[in-house]
Amino acid sequence: MTAEQPNWNSRLAIKFNHSDLVSPINDLNCQFSNSIDIVDSIDACNIGYSYSNPRFKFDYTITAVNMAVFRKIFSTAVKGARFVLGVAYKSDNESKDWAFTSIDFTECVVTECQPLSIKNDNKAPTMKISAICLGFSATGANGETVTSSQNGTATGSMS
Repeated sequence: MTAEQPNWNSRLAIKFNHSDLVSPINDLNCQFSNSIDIVDSIDACNIGYSYSNPRFKFDYTITAVNMAVFRKIFSTAVKGARFVLGVAYKSDNESKDWAFTSIDFTECVVTECQPLSIKNDNKAPTMKISAICLGFSATGANGETVTSSQNGTATGSMS
């Protein structure tokens, strides 16, 4: 028995703050890191693990085709404002080419922005964005959702 192979007729798209479609995207690179150390004691080695907080970051490059969205993203970067970045596939059919139907990066902040990359090749300029975020939510093709743990809340007074 062979599994059905993807036909790759669909394309990924980005939504900025749940409303503005950012398309086309040249590339999107996401990274999740969770530093884990082995715990040793005086009595024994390798007795367990110590987990640090997970970290999420991503970078993407877009082409300056939709200038209104291009300016909105740049303005958000300059202001240091938080935003949501959603990734989903757009397709003319209901293909299941991708492992997730959607991924949302929440509470994002731009860490680096290269607003214009202009080349002498008669193509539209591009902008590269690097960002970090506090959480994510991913929905699989089967409808199952995976969500990062909730953000912490500090309480108390500084007086």
